[in-house]
Amino acid sequence: IEKDTTILQSFFDKFNVLIEDRGEDKAVFRFKTTLARAIMKKMNMLLRRNYFVTKSATSSRKSAYDLFLEIARTLRRKMWKDIVRRISFNENSCCNSAPSYALLLASEMLSFWGYFFHRVDNSDPLDEELRSTYKDDVVKVFELVSSSYHEFSATLDNFNSLKYFLASMTACSQYLMFCIPPHAVIETIMDIMKISFLVKRDSPLLEAALCSLIKDAQLDHMEFITTHALKSSEEPAYATKIFLLLITVVKSQEQIKHLASRSETFLAIMMGLVRSKCDTPSEEAANVALFSKAAAALISRKELLLLSGREIAMILCEMSQFLFIGGRGKELDASDDFIIFKSCCSVISAMVAHYPKQLYGCPPPLFNLLLVLLTHLLNTTPKTGLVPKALEYARVCELLVPHKDVFRKHVVGLVLRYIQALNEAMTPTVKAKLMPSIYALLDMCSEFETKQINSMIDVPSKALFAPVFQSYQKYYQYHGQS
Repeated sequence: IEKDTTILQSFFDKFNVLIEDRGEDKAVFRFKTTLARAIMKKMNMLLRRNYFVTKSATSSRKSAYDLFLEIARTLRRKMWKDIVRRISFNENSCCNSAPSYALLLASEMLSFWGYFFHRVDNSDPLDEELRSTYKDDVVKVFELVSSSYHEFSATLDNFNSLKYFLASMTACSQYLMFCIPPHAVIETIMDIMKISFLVKRDSPLLEAALCSLIKDAQLDHMEFITTHALKSSEEPAYATKIFLLLITVVKSQEQIKHLASRSETFLAIMMGLVRSKCDTPSEEAANVALFSKAAAALISRKELLLLSGREIAMILCEMSQFLFIGGRGKELDASDDFIIFKSCCSVISAMVAHYPKQLYGCPPPLFNLLLVLLTHLLNTTPKTGLVPKALEYARVCELLVPHKDVFRKHVVGLVLRYIQALNEAMTPTVKAKLMPSIYALLDMCSEFETKQINSMIDVPSKALFAPVFQSYQKYYQYHGQS
């Protein structure tokens, strides 16, 4: 394209004809916006990859740089007023149609100019006028969006376009802040995120938007975000999600220090999340998954909150009820069941990795949870997720092996539970899938624990357990160099 812009010029000429004003027909507008958005999206990709950041050498023919800017200017000149009218939810407007299409195109157009001003060396005397126009456009659309987001959230297409707009604008957050006060942007995004949680819709675009703002947030912005989240403690899922994003993104010492001062409060909200009543099993599984992600993230960042042995034990005890046989009187489907099982394993893994000494002081809650997980696993079939659950459990057991000097005496209960299941006619499939976990547990036992196990089981149990132990000795146990 840089060497020969003839094709690009020809394409632009045809495109220029297509976007001529042809009335306010909804179908025509959708066609124009779909085509224009595809072109602007491609231009944004090229701009973000620094494909054209400076003008080409002087030539009688227009450069790609000039043509791209001409396309962007022409689009604004011919379509911007119609776009703004359609985004507005004015009941008296006959143009209140296809707001999602209009907002998606506005997202690409404003995103283009934001990246352009941020990355390109602007020596053109028209730059100042362009910047002022761009700022006015951003302010206008943002005002329409922030005053009408309840109307946008009424339909899925409109709500998705609203989330896309906010995510695309915050991708170049520094320039967005040049146009809109940071607190207004943050408040709008967080309010819409809260609506998303209330209607049970995932919002990865809004999460990405908020993360972009957190990355460059000053202390007063951090204060605003945490205060806004803590005010929503009656919605623990929303507050926990904000906390998870903060844990994941904050990096500067100032940000860390501020978040550390609020981490205990957020931890209490997290515990309230898993204690809260849920309408459906799927909602319960989603809450447990969110709790485990936030807990694992918090555990891995000791500079935010150094957990005590008491807090570690409290978390373990709380998780023990998640998969207790019989549950909470609710039937979980296989996918939700696995989500909860995996969530428990991920928190245990994080604790073993970052808080082994605290676990040394509270092994009963840890091994009670491991017993609950093992009991649940023994009652699982291949159709209900036996294979992935067995893999998760095996990983946890293997993580405990380096700490066998402390934990070996507590492993006995887990091995006895397995032997009990052997007596209850365990299926060959379950037995095979549990082998890695049992090998790891046996590897933690010294000769004393092995003798203790043998002394606590009857003769039929010994006959069933002997092949398992012999298999462990042959294939797993380390015998030293030959």
